[in-house]
This record gives sequence, structure tokens and C-alpha cells, in this order.
Amino acid sequence: MKNLGLFFGNAKLLRLMSLCLMTSAVLFGFSSCSDDDDDEVETVAGSSNGGSGSDEVSNNSDDDSLDSLNANGHAYVDLGLSVMWATMNVGASSETDGGDFYSWGDIETKTSYTSDNTPTYGVEMEDISGNAAYDVARALWGGSWRIPTREEMDELIDECTWTYFAEDSVYGYQILGPNGNSIFLPINGYYNGTSWVSKTSHGAYWLSTPYDGSNYRYALNLAMNSSRHVTENALRFHGHSVRPVIK
Repeated sequence: MKNLGLFFGNAKLLRLMSLCLMTSAVLFGFSSCSDDDDDEVETVAGSSNGGSGSDEVSNNSDDDSLDSLNANGHAYVDLGLSVMWATMNVGASSETDGGDFYSWGDIETKTSYTSDNTPTYGVEMEDISGNAAYDVARALWGGSWRIPTREEMDELIDECTWTYFAEDSVYGYQILGPNGNSIFLPINGYYNGTSWVSKTSHGAYWLSTPYDGSNYRYALNLAMNSSRHVTENALRFHGHSVRPVIK
């Protein structure tokens, strides 16, 4: 009987040891899964510091923010500047579309862009930003949309990083703001009379500011090509693109 009790006692001890081993295995297994999860989190977090993973995360974040940034049905981007910039030109259907052409101070397109059919040509004018009689952005988009002033364009030039490249086979500038958001300004040429000039090599965007002087035939515009982007004078009757701003 003593041997039988010893046998059952040993059997009980063996079952207890087996149970302990099974419990350790289960705990070890859970611990291993937790380590794998930590590795995956570290890998995803690491992708935000560089490589293609970083671009995808950044672009998705920007897209989400852009969905909620619109006024009167027109999207805009906060570049970290004093004004918000529209994502498209007036009359455009996409960010790479150049849109419509306007003489300075005109709110309608024309079949021919000449000095004879431009009411502001040779006329002393104040800054037209926000004046619906002359500002095509305010007239067509409504709300607080308007043509940018010289100061606002200078801020865009001075405070942002400009990169010349092709977007969907359209050449222009990606403009990266100090907060990491960006817009694209396509190069779309301009109209002189009935001629579409330099359509793939020169960009011309009106500013609301008239020429700083007594020559009332000119107003300021953003002029850009593959090597420069500056504010300078242009004849008011030329047909230029317009990229609106809003506060």
C-alpha cells in the first residue's frame, strides 16, 4: 500500500509539473505575439522618417485636410502664410488645368485681347483686390475670394520653396509652404490679341496691384518660366491666368 500511495503521489506531482509546463508555454506564446506587434509598430513608425512610406502618410494627411478646406465650392490650401491659396485657377477643372484668361480688371473672357477692348488700359486705377467690378475672382467665385496683392505674391515667393517640374505632363511650379502643405501653379502662357503665346514655357498670373508709377498701361503679374518666378509689369490687355486667395 505504501508503494501504491507513492505511485499516486508521484503521478499527482507529474500532472502538476505538466500543467506548469503548459502554462509557461501559453504565456511564452502570448509574450512572443506581443513582441511581434511591437516590431510592426516600430516598422510603421520608422517609415514616417523617410522613404516612400513617409510620402504616403504625408500625402494622405494633406488630402484629408484639403477635403474640409473650401469656400463657395472652391478648395484652398493653408500654406502657413497670411492668406489661403486656391488649389485651382479661375475657370480650371483640375490643379494642372490653366483655366481661363482675363485682361487686368476684366471679369469676362474674350475672343481677342487688345487695348481697345480693355476698359482699364491707360486708366488710373487703385488696387482692385476684392472689387467685384474688376476682380474676376470676387465676381465669379463670390464670398471673400479675390486676386492676390503684390505683398501676398511676394510672400508666396519669399516664404515658400518653388520646384519646377511636370505634373500630369503639365509643367509648372510646386510651391511648398513653411508648414509643409503645397499648391501647383501650371505654366499656361498668355493671350495677346488672338494668339496664345508661350503656352508651354511661360506662366503669367495677374496681381491686383496696378503699376507703381504713372504709366497706366501696366499692372503687376507673376511671371515664371523654368528658371525664374518674379513679380513684374505686364500690359493690362494681355490675357493672363488668375489664382485666387482667401482669408
